[in-house]
Amino acid sequence: MFKSLFMRLVEPTTRLSFVRGALKLGYVILFISLIVDLFAETDQYWFQRSGALLCMLAIAVEFRINEVRGAIDVTDEDLTSITEQAVITEDFIDTQTYLFLKYFSHFSIAVGTVVWAYGDIPFK
Repeated sequence: MFKSLFMRLVEPTTRLSFVRGALKLGYVILFISLIVDLFAETDQYWFQRSGALLCMLAIAVEFRINEVRGAIDVTDEDLTSITEQAVITEDFIDTQTYLFLKYFSHFSIAVGTVVWAYGDIPFK
């Protein structure tokens, strides 16, 4: 049971689901924390902390897309592996999508770093 759960977590389609949702989640948390900080009267600056979270998610996405890209580029003579690679390629990793996600994750790291460093200034 645990082995099948583990195998499901490390298979490429699960990694792709993570990539699709992680940056969306990071930006949703960023905007929600901005709204909370604008309207709540507290000394806690959640907007600044959400910048750190966005950085961490964007770095994780960068690792995942490189991991999936590397798994696809591996040459294997096994028919099952070739079939799985074809499904993954059609589903996710074409060159344009890969480059878009790569550059968008880099952009998100930069945005998260700026928010993390200076996110408390507008509220002081």
